[in-house]
Amino acid sequence: MSATEKQIAFAKAIAKELNIELPDNDFQKMRDFISKNRNDYNKSITLKRINCLSKKDGIYGWSPTEISFIECFGVEFAEYVCNTLYNVSGIYAFVFNQKIIYIGKSINLGDRIVTSFGERIKEHPIDDIYYYEISNKADVNIMEVILIEENKPILNRDCKTTDYPAIFKSELDIFEDFKILKKGADHGASF
Repeated sequence: MSATEKQIAFAKAIAKELNIELPDNDFQKMRDFISKNRNDYNKSITLKRINCLSKKDGIYGWSPTEISFIECFGVEFAEYVCNTLYNVSGIYAFVFNQKIIYIGKSINLGDRIVTSFGERIKEHPIDDIYYYEISNKADVNIMEVILIEENKPILNRDCKTTDYPAIFKSELDIFEDFKILKKGADHGASF
């Protein structure tokens, strides 16, 4: 069975981006090739986007909100965040003067933290970024709601709910249990 046109086009883009050999047009081989290389391809594209944005060249389809992150923290730190948290799911929090101002979630913290920062910095200054890894997507969704209700961040005002599950407590302290992303002098970031 031959691969579909869509598979072939995506596989060609992966092969070109990663500079690897494209398999023949067999459906199974093409599917395996895409599955094996998809994450590396997406990561490479994200890092290219960060580098282009740092030069303010921009790429069609990407929001200028990422530029804010790069202007505040630098391209090395943006690359560090992308590399460290690529395809890591969990919760993140933006903090200003030791006060939690925003809580969000993502299945790809490496990309979402950068874009969310650019969206939130327009509304409020941000000093620190905290994150907590949670591998189960259902737990991520529930934990976000619980943490928002417990911490009442000012930038989550549109996320208030009357259906808060009162029997659950997060038992998480963002300042104690989350890891902090901090810009460092030697390798772009430190914990």
